[in-house]
Amino acid sequence: MRRAALVLLLILAGCGGSDDAKLGLRLSDFPSGWRQYGPDSKKVTCASILDARRRAAEHQQSPQFEHPDGFVVASTVYRYADAQEAGAGFKALSSDTTGRCLAKSQGSATTAALSVSAAGDERSALRATLPATKDHPVAAYDFVVVRTGSGVAELIFAGVRKPFDARLREQLTATLADRLKAP
Repeated sequence: MRRAALVLLLILAGCGGSDDAKLGLRLSDFPSGWRQYGPDSKKVTCASILDARRRAAEHQQSPQFEHPDGFVVASTVYRYADAQEAGAGFKALSSDTTGRCLAKSQGSATTAALSVSAAGDERSALRATLPATKDHPVAAYDFVVVRTGSGVAELIFAGVRKPFDARLREQLTATLADRLKAP
């Protein structure tokens, strides 16, 4: 189960930066039953994600979190010099270019805009859906980007066999948006 959920996380998750996720998601943000794993170490290839990272003064990747029911979550936080630079980073991460790159990385994935509750100063989301194959079950991946002040966070919510729980996705997104307010 974990292997199928991690396929897209390995491609989508921001990587590098500090392993000390002071601003990213933490195990204490999740309900009981979740486990924490180390951060992803794969390289990102989407030019728009690399551009957002290059513009950032720093970025931090959270560990990955997994629930035995087939759900995986990861986050990356980008800190910029000011809100204007963060706006440019947000624009790069939430662009159609990023959506096309993420879909292309999955071959047969389809993407669609995803509605998210108000959090932070700006927010955007899309869902990539992968059909079942002989090697992997159907999977849905929600890619959420939120900006608060000079911070931007990308969150990836993976669900194998069924989409990630919307209420928990909204709660974790709001938690991270609030955490971005920290100096």
